Amino acid sequence: HPSSIYYLLKRTQQSYKQLVKLPGQINHEAQGKFVVEYNEIITQLTDNQTVMFIDAVHPQHNTTNSKVWTAAGEPRHISSSTGREHLNINGAYNPLEQDVIVREEATINADSTIALLQSISDYYPTKDTIYLFADNARSNKCKAISQWLENQTKIQLRYLPPYSPNLNFIERLWKIMRKQTIHTHFYPNFSDFKKAIRTFFKLIDSQKDTLKQAIGGKMQLYNLS
Repeated sequence: HPSSIYYLLKRTQQSYKQLVKLPGQINHEAQGKFVVEYNEIITQLTDNQTVMFIDAVHPQHNTTNSKVWTAAGEPRHISSSTGREHLNINGAYNPLEQDVIVREEATINADSTIALLQSISDYYPTKDTIYLFADNARSNKCKAISQWLENQTKIQLRYLPPYSPNLNFIERLWKIMRKQTIHTHFYPNFSDFKKAIRTFFKLIDSQKDTLKQAIGGKMQLYNLS
């Protein structure tokens, strides 16, 4: 009987949870090693050093439905758009100071990544070293990027293990952006959608306390036990 199964599960301290989707090729050993190395960098930082995480995001002009509070039995609806237009945003996030740098681009490629790296370097004129962490996307890992890095000494680019969005702090920033500007919001035209995204980043410095609390400073490792 279903009710008997339910009470049995409760007595054995089982809970009904949403499955967590993991990348099929995740390397847990490599992720653990990376976290150890990152924590060593953080503990040894000097005043003229800092860290940043970079990534690209492509918010699409389409309504994302989400859960909301409503009276029992009362349906709730939200209009949706059918457009496929989107923005290409290259960004960087500093989990120590909650600094955010974003660049809106026509496309994300080596040139746009180099432009972001230069913006990061310019943002910290008094820093001698910026430890920069990126995923293994082609726009982050190609000959043009290597050549640019060889011609400067400030940015030290290091790569996350493959299939490791859980280790990239800026992914949490993108989640906050979507929650505040896209989830449960309807924009009748793309220009309104762009304005909302741009306004979010324009006012981002006023949200540093929110970012610090929501993003935190601890990397997420998946416990498979």
